[in-house]
Amino acid sequence: MKKKLIILLIFFFTYTLSLNAELDITASSAILIDYTTGRIIYQKNPDERIPPASMTKLVTLYIIYDMIDQEKINEFDTVTINYAVSAEGMKPGSSLMGLHAGDQLTVHDLMLGIAVASGNDASYALADYTAGSALNFIELMNRYVSDMGYKNMHFVDPDGWSEENIITAREFAFFSKDYIERFPRALPELHSVTELSGKYNKKNTNLLLGRVEGVDGLKTGHIPESGFNFTATARRKLTRFISVVMGIQSPDFRTGLIIRAEESAALLEYGFQNYSTLYLKESKPVKVRIRKGKKDFIEAGPESYPLFTLSGSESETGIMIINANEDVKAPVSEGDVIGSVTFWNEYSQETVDILARENIEKAGLFSIIWRKIIGLPGY
Repeated sequence: MKKKLIILLIFFFTYTLSLNAELDITASSAILIDYTTGRIIYQKNPDERIPPASMTKLVTLYIIYDMIDQEKINEFDTVTINYAVSAEGMKPGSSLMGLHAGDQLTVHDLMLGIAVASGNDASYALADYTAGSALNFIELMNRYVSDMGYKNMHFVDPDGWSEENIITAREFAFFSKDYIERFPRALPELHSVTELSGKYNKKNTNLLLGRVEGVDGLKTGHIPESGFNFTATARRKLTRFISVVMGIQSPDFRTGLIIRAEESAALLEYGFQNYSTLYLKESKPVKVRIRKGKKDFIEAGPESYPLFTLSGSESETGIMIINANEDVKAPVSEGDVIGSVTFWNEYSQETVDILARENIEKAGLFSIIWRKIIGLPGY
């Protein structure tokens, strides 16, 4: 059976990478978003409330990373495993790292056990270590997602075992975007690691790693009540997409693993085949009126050019809405902030500062008086 699964996976991934057709997603809920702009590329019932299963563990990791950044814990702290959070203490059928009472691991080791092996035992071990108990940690989980503005996310455990955990594909895609933005190191440190070595020898549950170009995360999940779920992300050059598929039903477990990988890969590939992220070009020169200067206008430019994710048929040139400061007066030095500019197109917008690109000296008193006499604006 194992050999047959490998053959099916090789066939699938070869087929998917050459596919250029309309999406056929069987998941009951799915979404594909652009990481850079948050633009929704594809959606199917994205607000259906479904148990996330082990995708819950992404919230657990978010909190652990935040605690590390706040120096409440250290990733090299040693955690001693007790029976309650060991593999033996977990419910039958749990996804496990394989911890035993008395084992000693670092916080980072346990984070790897969550991300790679999807260990329920590792999730409870860190919940207990960081918050004193799983119940305290669950309170943190719900407080975090509520404070982040996610109204349809609710958790009752740190590992996703219960069908009472609830998310939507839409909110979880944007939570994943927040997670990557806040903790970009999580991708190379945890989510792109293909297997645990040594005593806890487990392979990553993400079947797309090493098989689909650019995939470096994120998290799978399955319980009978939700079906097969998968949040995936991939980056190629400047472009990154995040896909979520949920509620995939399958007559057997191994086929379900393949289907969720197939549909996640198809969504990501659809994004890369049809969209790319690029710097929006200037649609016109930026000139800002200046008062009491030796010149009436100053050459200026955006502090940076924003990234937009566009399809091949969409223009790379956007509209620039210039918002100059109301009272720009000479003297002005190169690099001074003299306003802002909003780059806009139909799908997204970004506002950045306008910086002076030249030095403008203050005009002499006679020049200022003369301009006022002849009625030039701004004097």
